[in-house]
Amino acid sequence: MEKPENCIKFLVESTNLYKCDNDGYIVRITDNKRISINSDDEKGFKKDLILPKRIIDNQNVSILNPFNEILGETENQKWFFIVLSMSVSFRLKSILNWTIQYIEMKEDLPSNILKFISKFSESVDKKTKKEIDMITKDMLEFSNIFYNRKLKTTIFRSGVFEDSFKKKYSSVRKKTWRFLREIFCDIFRFDGKVDDEFKNLFKYKSSKITCPRLDSFLNVYLKIVSHTNEICDIFDADEYIIDTDELSYHIRNIDNYYDKLKWLSQDPVPVETSETNITNNQPINQIQQQSSQLPQEENFIRSIIRQNTIPSFNQGYQNPFQQNRNIGNQFMNNQFGFGNSFMQPNLMTQPNPIPQPNQMMQSTFRSRPPWD
Repeated sequence: MEKPENCIKFLVESTNLYKCDNDGYIVRITDNKRISINSDDEKGFKKDLILPKRIIDNQNVSILNPFNEILGETENQKWFFIVLSMSVSFRLKSILNWTIQYIEMKEDLPSNILKFISKFSESVDKKTKKEIDMITKDMLEFSNIFYNRKLKTTIFRSGVFEDSFKKKYSSVRKKTWRFLREIFCDIFRFDGKVDDEFKNLFKYKSSKITCPRLDSFLNVYLKIVSHTNEICDIFDADEYIIDTDELSYHIRNIDNYYDKLKWLSQDPVPVETSETNITNNQPINQIQQQSSQLPQEENFIRSIIRQNTIPSFNQGYQNPFQQNRNIGNQFMNNQFGFGNSFMQPNLMTQPNPIPQPNQMMQSTFRSRPPWD
């Protein structure tokens, strides 16, 4: 039977932002820097995040265990759920970047890419990228996966379909909002007739007793990545395609993983989770203020997004993911893994590298989501 640590490793690495090193520590893919989080029992003290294992030489660690929900939410669980939610915004922003840049390209494009981007070409101009960068500045406000503990229910919401979010960015043109609506409706097959219904598109209520949050969250995560997998496939972004078969397998085995980790002693603070009191009708910008508890990780992910552009091609179409992959050594001078030369405000015209993909994760693309 599959080990729970393999499930956690798979989920962490599915973000395409983090990986697990040979010793089980969670590290950033850009510079192999270990993730340190607040200690649950010692205020102001940091601990390195590590996969579950019975023998650990270093006592200054926090064992990542998203299966333990009974006593409350630990700091490492906060990190886990927020980072997975942020990774969805990362994938969506990457798709937006690729779409805009391909529309701006003059070279001949493969028919599948041309077919996709042609749906939105009239809604994109030179100002679009700048406005979307402003809208997506706060990743958890742009899109987020929310869990309601009382209802044991998870929903996926995006500010694109929220009036409060649009009012906050009232300077953004209708043309750009139209582009976002069009591409989101296309990605998620949403008819767009009633904006308020978007949050019910992937709603999932868990029936589990032991791990309802993880079960509910991952079922929504599965649906989201199944849809975004299709778009990543169009752009030949194989590194961003998550194996939905393996994800489904892990979801089915949540109870088994919970039983296998009963030996793990946890001392979580018995408090409500950050999403406990969220209601479906609460403005998304207010929810974000409750949920955004890892600003350092948000800065890190946003920095990667700025790098995630396709090269300019002078010799026809090439796979943008075959160039400039070795970024680790280039970004050692910055705490977020990015050198100063890459922190320019306008990176659209530069052939910037993207995060080095995790070579250990195999991708299996489904032509249609499993529930269609």
